[in-house]
Amino acid sequence: EEEEEEEDEPVLKYQRLGSSVAEILKKDSATCFAVHVKFLAMGTRDGALHILDFNGNEIRFFTPHSMRVNDISIDTSGDYIASCSDEGSVVVNNLFNNETNTYLYHRPIKGVALDPNYSKNATKMFISGGFNENLIVNTKGWFSSKDTVLHKGEGPIYNVKWRGDLIAWANDFGVKVYDIVHGQRVTYIERPKISPKGDRFRPVLCWDDETSFIIGWYTTVRICKVKDKTSLRDISLPGDTSKYVEIIKCFEVDFYICGLAPFKEHLIMLAFDETDFQESNGQKTSPRPEFRVITKENEDISSDALPIHSFATFQPYDYRLEYMPSETLFYIVSPKDIVLARPRDIDDRLTWLLQKHKYDEALKVAEENEKQLRVHQLPDIAERYLALLLKREQYQQAADLCPKLLRNGQERWERWVCTFANIKQLKYLSPYIPIKDPQLKSTMYELVLNDFLMNDEEGFLKTIQQWPPTIYDLSTVIQKLLRHVEGYRSAPLLEALAILYSYNKNYDKALAVYLRLGRGDIFGLISDHSLFESIQGKVMSLIKFDEKRAIDLLVQHREQISVAKVESQLRSHPQLLHKYLHALFLKDPRAGSEFHQVQIPLYADYGRDRLLNFLAQSNYYNLEQAYKQCEERGLYPEMVFILGRMGDTKQALKLVVTKMKDVKKAIEFVEQHKDEELWGDLIQHCLARPELVSELLEHIGSFDVDPVRLIKQIPANMSIPQLKTKLVKIHSDLMVQRSLHQGCCNLLRSDCLALSKRFHNAQRKGTRIESSAICLSCNGLILGRTAVTPDVETESRPVETGPTKVAERRAPVLKVTKMERQSAVAFFCGHIYHERCLRNENKNVPADTYHVDVRPSVVGTSSPGISSMTARMETLRQMSLDEQSHVQPEAHLVCVQCYQSVAKRWTDMKKDKKSKDRKTNTH
Repeated sequence: EEEEEEEDEPVLKYQRLGSSVAEILKKDSATCFAVHVKFLAMGTRDGALHILDFNGNEIRFFTPHSMRVNDISIDTSGDYIASCSDEGSVVVNNLFNNETNTYLYHRPIKGVALDPNYSKNATKMFISGGFNENLIVNTKGWFSSKDTVLHKGEGPIYNVKWRGDLIAWANDFGVKVYDIVHGQRVTYIERPKISPKGDRFRPVLCWDDETSFIIGWYTTVRICKVKDKTSLRDISLPGDTSKYVEIIKCFEVDFYICGLAPFKEHLIMLAFDETDFQESNGQKTSPRPEFRVITKENEDISSDALPIHSFATFQPYDYRLEYMPSETLFYIVSPKDIVLARPRDIDDRLTWLLQKHKYDEALKVAEENEKQLRVHQLPDIAERYLALLLKREQYQQAADLCPKLLRNGQERWERWVCTFANIKQLKYLSPYIPIKDPQLKSTMYELVLNDFLMNDEEGFLKTIQQWPPTIYDLSTVIQKLLRHVEGYRSAPLLEALAILYSYNKNYDKALAVYLRLGRGDIFGLISDHSLFESIQGKVMSLIKFDEKRAIDLLVQHREQISVAKVESQLRSHPQLLHKYLHALFLKDPRAGSEFHQVQIPLYADYGRDRLLNFLAQSNYYNLEQAYKQCEERGLYPEMVFILGRMGDTKQALKLVVTKMKDVKKAIEFVEQHKDEELWGDLIQHCLARPELVSELLEHIGSFDVDPVRLIKQIPANMSIPQLKTKLVKIHSDLMVQRSLHQGCCNLLRSDCLALSKRFHNAQRKGTRIESSAICLSCNGLILGRTAVTPDVETESRPVETGPTKVAERRAPVLKVTKMERQSAVAFFCGHIYHERCLRNENKNVPADTYHVDVRPSVVGTSSPGISSMTARMETLRQMSLDEQSHVQPEAHLVCVQCYQSVAKRWTDMKKDKKSKDRKTNTH
């Protein structure tokens, strides 16, 4: 069987006007219709005019005609309405003041059009035409109205439309356009040759905008555009207008056109398909009218058959199509029915998609236009879709869509959690269940965990790790888990139990589970929560878990876990005990001092290369017992070290020579202890064996030892292997030593010379004296001309004295303004004197040796002895008391006060030195 074609989504939706319209059309028949933004107007076969609201309720009713109403026109303001009828009259009614104007033309009038600005213009112009074959313009004059014929002689006029400045009308010859402002004809468009005259198939005119209009005649569609002529050449005659019309599109359709209107970028047509005529009781019945949407390239978009009442008896001339551009509303008018068509909104589209079970597309449309929804709600669509997916057993797809569809609706989430639980498919939904925004009831999370506990142990562990413990009852989950794991070992569940214990702050239980399990961050748990009491007796378990981290933890927290407790548990595992005590010794050599004796055999067995270093650093073991332990294992280097520490250097040296047979090490041992007797012992030990003498000769030249002493003691008849080579090497080593010594002396001389030059240059530099410097003796300014003590005469002038000391010091300052500059002496101790003051106070010191010629803002030049004094004082400052006692103070480097202070200190140090020597001698 051939698959049915997929039904296209409709573009429009339809609604029959009811209320008053239905009642009116039961007794009368609609013949014409007009649409305004304020109201609707319907003309009937009996000459009545009904004003309706948009729901079809009658607002006003009057009967301006006695015969069929053919056309209705409403001005832009909605104040005036004009109608024409077969009785040959045009009636203009004011809807607000009951003003009525009737114009008689004695022949049926088929079309009428009010000036769009009829209510504003004083001329009150309208245009009409009909079977009188004249297109008449009626204008209001001073005393009466005036009719002017714009066009005549081409047969009846079937339709008239006015938009802006342009008027279009249709007669048997075609369609004409007239510029009412300029009073000029714009164009003439010939009637299609295949179309009959307008008495059977009424030509349809429709303005799209101010300059575009559409013509529908029989089966021909023309889309026209009014354009301005661009140059004077296009205007060939004086009477020609400045506009012309261009036919943009022209195409044929396969139906009769009863009405048309623009719809977005497309066209809407009220179609009458002659091929659909049917026979009933020997008579032909008319087909249903169709409402079609086509492109301007004549491509079908949609087609809907209209459910018009009594459609079988109607002909194409009985249908009209009117529309409201601002609201995109279309009114299909038939004698017994009026149907409203409008574009389908988002809710209408969703309704159709849901009816066709196109939930994917419906969800996409709803999400993109959620703010425009009025009937449908996105959550409702989502739930219908989820229910369909579960029905199809597409559990994963349904779960994937839940966050997107359920969003932050707590009740919806809880409902769907229960739904998935009822069908035992929570494993698909659990990764998407929100833990905040929204947070569900704790029972929902417990429901999920219980499902995992029963069906998926790995999923249970993963969920416990991901979810925060605050969203469910910890005690309830722990109790369920304990009942479940009782009696068998499950690694995922035990790890989950440890995590839950940690969440519940039962860290000791969590630690026990981790140790039992053999995995987990137990060391972080111990450190973070100080669980040292819980591991006092579990040292071996910790080490088995992670040896390195366990030993690091035990060493780091030796105060909480005593060394003795650890040693007692590791005693039966000597290698582990060695690793622990070694790490402890590296961290703090005194921490496990009571076990240093135990460590010696452990080092000997498991860390031989570290034993000697341990013996050298530790002071907490018995030397004799350590010697025995090393002797039992033949550890000669360690035995030598212990003997040396015990003071038995001769025995140690003997071990080196006889057991280790390492002459070089023996020489180093002797050099280290600086004992002349050891040299003799070494030589005696080596003389017993010629090969040792040979090795001794080979290495002795590299040390600061006189090789002659050895050579003299070698017996004359002793055969020494490669003696000549050894002697040559000794001579070569001595020459190298002498060369190095000479090179060092040369470097020393060079350095001394460079430093002497540097010292000399430093001594030649001036000494900076600040302007605020004062003489230590007279307290006067050094650089000022008034820096003179009161008892010193300047320039042989008497000094006035006052009653007070202050006055005595001020007086000379005022009297010496013209005195000569004073010379000053600067010492390296930092004190400065006037030369005259220094001579008066200390005549024993040759002041001219330290003289500095002081001028204002000028630095003086000091003698070489001053810098040496500074270096000498710094040397004294760094010496110990014993060293300073042998240093004689030099008075010429410092001032008198500082000299006396240093001399007194030196004398005191000498006394202390003699006292100490007497005590030492007595002892």
